[in-house]
Amino acid sequence: MKKWFLNIEFSLVGLVIIGMGLRLLHLPFADLILMVALLTLSFIYLFLGLSANNEIDKSISPFLNETPFLKVESLTLLIAGIAISAMLVGILFEILHWEGGKYMITIGGISSLIAMIGVYFLLRINQTVVYNFIFFRQLPITFMAGAMLYLGDRLNL
Repeated sequence: MKKWFLNIEFSLVGLVIIGMGLRLLHLPFADLILMVALLTLSFIYLFLGLSANNEIDKSISPFLNETPFLKVESLTLLIAGIAISAMLVGILFEILHWEGGKYMITIGGISSLIAMIGVYFLLRINQTVVYNFIFFRQLPITFMAGAMLYLGDRLNL
């Protein structure tokens, strides 16, 4: 993965952590920080999934690989990007206590499990760097979404 993509991703994850800490302190602008960070992170992962499916300029593509993706691989990455995006938006809805978060987490979680199986069997051998990036991002987001789904009403965030 390209360095600019990783820098943006780590910066946004840091903003999410800061926003959650500020939300625990009950500061009014914490929700805005969380919305900006989680929605931008969701857009970044959606762009990741869409860029694997389309032929875009090499300078804006987040992938470093020279070999193009097969159609099945790009479809799996597209499903993974959409699933991660849906789960992040669902997590945001659950944190802010908006309606519809449970549905987004459920749909994103089911499609994420399907995409994780596809990523494991399709990308593990041919596209190792992309496999490591997607799989080890998708796994904690899926667990976090499952925890939010299970504990969503019990947590007072």
